[in-house]
Amino acid sequence: MNLSTHAAAGKATPTTPSALSASTPTTPTRTVCAPSNSSHARSLTMNPESFFRSELAAWPLAAENFRNLEKASSQAVSLTDSEPWRIRKLLVSHRRASITAKTDPQSIAARPCFLCEANRPPEQSAITGHGFQTLVNPYPLARRHYTIASARHGPQRISGHLQEMARLTREFRDLCVFYNGPLCGASAPDHLHFQAISTEVAAGLTDPRLPLETIDPSDGCKLLRSVCGAVPYPFFIIDSTDTAAIVRCADLLLDSLPQAEPEPMVNVAMVMLPDGRLRTFIAPRRRHRPAVYGSGPGKMLISPATIEMLGTIVCSRPEDFERLDLATATAILSEVSLDEQQFAATIHRYQQLNTPQQ
Repeated sequence: MNLSTHAAAGKATPTTPSALSASTPTTPTRTVCAPSNSSHARSLTMNPESFFRSELAAWPLAAENFRNLEKASSQAVSLTDSEPWRIRKLLVSHRRASITAKTDPQSIAARPCFLCEANRPPEQSAITGHGFQTLVNPYPLARRHYTIASARHGPQRISGHLQEMARLTREFRDLCVFYNGPLCGASAPDHLHFQAISTEVAAGLTDPRLPLETIDPSDGCKLLRSVCGAVPYPFFIIDSTDTAAIVRCADLLLDSLPQAEPEPMVNVAMVMLPDGRLRTFIAPRRRHRPAVYGSGPGKMLISPATIEMLGTIVCSRPEDFERLDLATATAILSEVSLDEQQFAATIHRYQQLNTPQQ
């Protein structure tokens, strides 16, 4: 695969940060070339792990934040015992800007898009392919964290892009690829992007004990739901090896959800299971942020995105981290999710849409 990397001036020769060592992923090696009009053009043979290491070697801010994340992860606290759907809390101060991002149209219009190439930090490079640019996220939530942004500026929408999400999941087969809806945690709702992250933040998604009920057992693509009462909020699971079948099923679900502008409120994640199936997680939402959100007395700066819906509650303030217990975490996640009545109505609507017309 011929891809391009946009290199900043004065990049140092990559070295491997020993504190961030990891085994080389199974993603195929690729050729990476800088654009010919760049005064710092170079040709490299590089896979995502090599790209990750070269970025950290040349970008002190990113390297420091990954080191801080490593320490924070060692101090994460599980709020559940051995349940298959685990909930834990993680204190990561460098996520404050993302958690508190203003995403109203006026605020978005007043700032440059930080995912557009012209507005990125000079230290940040990108691997380009299939109309997307893979970037190391300098404000990580796990050992490996990438942002995969569209090469063209355009709004954050999941419709029409699930096939790309499946392709990325197969490419980053050891990572979890996820999508934050424009009203469900995306700090850049004006620019289409996915993220890919180490699967420790989504351990419940691959746990074979995960309690699921079958809604649609269609050959080649199974639609399931979380068992009511087994997890604090309902979500859908699609299991299939067939990308086209996943897209058809997910599109029907999106059409079945309570409609909102600019799109139904969802968080989506996708992982590859050991047997080669893609597991797609779809968490329908009814609120952007919980009532407790805020910085005043009695408030908490917790704004659920896909990572939270997968069970890792990100705190950026020590006081929120100390205060957050299982009851508060489940109350927050339940509040922003569909209730069981709304979820049942979505299933009913899906079954209607999926029934062939006579």
